[in-house]
Amino acid sequence: MRFLLTTFSILLCSLQAVAQSLPRVAPEQVGMDSHRLLHADEAIHRAIDHKEIPGAVLAVIRHGKMAYLKAYGNKRIYPNVEPMEINTVFDMASCSKSMSTAVSVMILVERGQLRLLDRVSFYLPDFQEWRGENGEKKDIRIIDLMTHTSGLPPYAPVSELQEKYGSPNPKGLMEYISTCKREFKPQTKFQYSCLNYITLQHIIETITGQSLRDFAKENNIDIEIAQVRISEIASNLPADLIVTTSKVKRDFGVPLITGMPFVSGLGVDKTKAKILEVLNK
Repeated sequence: MRFLLTTFSILLCSLQAVAQSLPRVAPEQVGMDSHRLLHADEAIHRAIDHKEIPGAVLAVIRHGKMAYLKAYGNKRIYPNVEPMEINTVFDMASCSKSMSTAVSVMILVERGQLRLLDRVSFYLPDFQEWRGENGEKKDIRIIDLMTHTSGLPPYAPVSELQEKYGSPNPKGLMEYISTCKREFKPQTKFQYSCLNYITLQHIIETITGQSLRDFAKENNIDIEIAQVRISEIASNLPADLIVTTSKVKRDFGVPLITGMPFVSGLGVDKTKAKILEVLNK
């Protein structure tokens, strides 16, 4: 089952089930093993028990047929607890980093327009390298941004930047990223950072002369179709069907609040890795 088409939805897998009338079949009808899928159940339940995630939806699709669809845990834990449902809709949030930005970078690598070991400052001249207290210097490279080993802070000080530049101000944000203090020497630690992928966005746009949105639309057709479906379907969904994932308003226009990492946290990544390991054996 190494080429199994697996959609793990602590994202939007249930949205696919709603958007597409996929025939439901037993796993064995598409060459899968029901007993092996129970190990995926165990991985998700373990993550919930360890409070790494409050809940999840798992959909396994093979040969255009839905072989497995199951909801686990809760879709909302604050201000009240609500159980997860298979048709719960999730915000993609930072999963777009890997699905769109990282894929776009690798397309440029395949075309010879970018190398993973290139210095970031080659494309963004104002972007500063890491500097140690003893005068040591080390360049930050594309691969460091891709793997969250650059040393950039996790986030930018939003209120401070709004006061200085106004909002929104992409140029001001990039000025901050280019000059802010690097928190460690590149490739010596891992630290998840949104600033890494904002920087990659600007590199993609510098090379292509297009916005990331337009470049992804032209080159990642499956991702673009998914984005269109999300916007079209979500606009007609009741608010209680959309899971809470953030303390801020998203494009859906509903306030989202949660007390635990849901989509972009490391707990999700670890659980997803365990499930994919089970399914792809």
